[in-house]
Amino acid sequence: MKIEIVKATLEQKPILSNLLELYTYDFTEFSDFEIGVNGLYGYSYLPLYWTEADRYPYLIYVEGKLAGFVLVQKGSPISEDKGIWDIAEFFIMKKYRRKQIGSYVALDLWNRCDYSLA
Repeated sequence: MKIEIVKATLEQKPILSNLLELYTYDFTEFSDFEIGVNGLYGYSYLPLYWTEADRYPYLIYVEGKLAGFVLVQKGSPISEDKGIWDIAEFFIMKKYRRKQIGSYVALDLWNRCDYSLA
């Protein structure tokens, strides 16, 4: 199975925005997120992934098909250590779950963090 982790471009921001809606909807099973009057949940941090140097947006593809995303940042809201890497959001679409894709992506990104997130 071919898994690709591709740094998202600004032109792909709408794709990430759409996937974030699916991600948030999945979480409504566990948390009480409210949908906005526009019918969207929204994700206020998304624009920061193209304006702040320590944020990295990635799209995940399986066999060339969009399968999810991961948002990585240097620094974490739960740690004062500014050098720590944090996976802010991580989403694999249900169709691709339980196939070790998430594990592969997490390990690959953690290895990249050791070397600067190429």
